[in-house]
Amino acid sequence: MKAPISAILRCIAVVMFLSIGAMTAAAPAPASPAASTASRAIARLPASDAAIAEVLRDAARDDAQASCAVACDGRHHYGIRYSVRRLQVVGGEGDLPTALNNLGIVVGYAIANGISYPVVWIGRRGFSLAAPGEINGVALDINDVGQIVGSVYVEAASREEASSWFLGRRRNLGSLGDAGTSAGARGINRSGLIVGGSGIAGGGASYAVVWDRGAPRALPTIGGNIGGAARVSDRGYIVGASTGTDGQQHASLWRPDGSITDLGTLGGQQSWATDINNRGTVVGYSFRPGDVDIAAVVWRNGAIAELPGLGGTSSQANAINEHGQIVGNAGTIENRQYGVTWFNDSPVRLETLLDDESHGIAVANAYAINERGQIAAVRNLSNGGTEPLVLTPRPCRKR
Repeated sequence: MKAPISAILRCIAVVMFLSIGAMTAAAPAPASPAASTASRAIARLPASDAAIAEVLRDAARDDAQASCAVACDGRHHYGIRYSVRRLQVVGGEGDLPTALNNLGIVVGYAIANGISYPVVWIGRRGFSLAAPGEINGVALDINDVGQIVGSVYVEAASREEASSWFLGRRRNLGSLGDAGTSAGARGINRSGLIVGGSGIAGGGASYAVVWDRGAPRALPTIGGNIGGAARVSDRGYIVGASTGTDGQQHASLWRPDGSITDLGTLGGQQSWATDINNRGTVVGYSFRPGDVDIAAVVWRNGAIAELPGLGGTSSQANAINEHGQIVGNAGTIENRQYGVTWFNDSPVRLETLLDDESHGIAVANAYAINERGQIAAVRNLSNGGTEPLVLTPRPCRKR
């Protein structure tokens, strides 16, 4: 994409503001008192040009800082340090960044008054995507065009709707069942192919779904009646999980022709795939034998391998980029959880790679990574909530 980042962000910000304003003016079905209160707790996009320009200046300043090399010290033996962009906490009870594109635009959700709302962060500032009457929503992925996918619960229809937002306008993607059937979208690739999951008419089953040219299409399982897709590569390969005849979920890979492969486990009964890159490398997590401990895993050429952790009983790989860098979380023997990245399958606590200005920030989990190496993460707050972060790599040079 050759347009300057400032021009792209400005276009997205301005049009998103106009379209959200139009949706608000359309006066949809009234929300419940609790939902209305929570919705007001999350800011909308600003109306003035000056306010939008301030958002874009923040993003440009962060990008400029990230491009500057810094001096290495003994802590930064990987030749990289991370600056930290602390994103606005817009919900107050937990803000979770789930994905970011190569422009550094972050999506996720925020919880206010016990209700979640889909959010987009531009620069440091977060804005709600929900219209009145839409509650318990999440935004789960975004591509470089600015298309966002997720789901919202629509009170007037009494169902969860798989949703896509483009320039602020939400579209119901539909489901495999009738008008009362719920569905959710979880991933989108560069060309706009969307994946997720959907129930069926009458209930009793739910399947991984791909929305191709607007119509939902069910994907097969490995023998059971439950499946869900998490991410899709630009080549059309889809990952997620589905059940077998024994009802246990296994990480699954769907090829562009619709065929499915059971990716297996580490010896436990269940596993899940969370992401795939265009080289076909898949990451996720699996139970170890005994089904007590959970470990981060990577599949290369269909073979599963456990990623080393930090000595504890749980770890999870959440995302991988085209360079093969993996992010997620891992626990220590003291049962403390940290956000980690794996360099050549070796785990490193992200907080040990932060620059001096960010010293003391404890990264609790890492959820996504883009091709620039930027990482969407969180730190825990004293009130029990979470603060969303963007970690931007800064090359370091020896003094």
